[in-house]
Order: sequence, then C-alpha cells, then structure tokens
Amino acid sequence: MFSTFAPQPAVLSLALGVSCALSHLHAKRVVHGDLNPNNVLLARDTGSPCGWAAKVADFGLSFMLPDQRTHVSNLRMGTMFYMCPAVILKVGKHRARERGGLP
Repeated sequence: MFSTFAPQPAVLSLALGVSCALSHLHAKRVVHGDLNPNNVLLARDTGSPCGWAAKVADFGLSFMLPDQRTHVSNLRMGTMFYMCPAVILKVGKHRARERGGLP
C-alpha cells in the first residue's frame, strides 16, 4: 500500500537548489563525480521558503566532459554508499577479471 506522502516546501526548495547547481555545472560541461548528502552544504538564505540554500561542494572527483562527447562511460569512483548498483556490479566484475576470476 502506498502512502500519500507530500514533500514539504523546504525539501522541494533544497532539491531545486541542488538541481539548479547541477544544471549550471552541466551547462559548463563539468561532471561532479561524487554527489551525495555530505557534499551538499546549507547556507542561510532569508529569501528561501525554508531559510536555507543548498550549495554543492567537494569537486575532488569532478572532471570536464570532453568536447563532442555527451557522456563518459568509464569507471569513476564516488562514495560507495551512493553509487548506482550497476556501477558497483561492473566494478566487481572488473576487479575479478584482474584477478583472473571472470572472463
């Protein structure tokens, strides 16, 4: 059974802030590489419905998307807990192949 959960305005405002930050980065062809809750900071913003603005931080794994490319399909490591399961499974196969375990 599904609940009738409705996000609070504060949650929507912060999610919009993160989305706008990523949109700005992607427009400049920058891929963050490790977006997770620890890399979203809150700054006081009296103009926001919740009084806070989301700021994306920690660009240690970020990179520029090469010209003429729409995506990058290589192994990029981020915070393990927030990685897509398909990426984790691919990494596992890659490491097993290095040890001679998988074809």
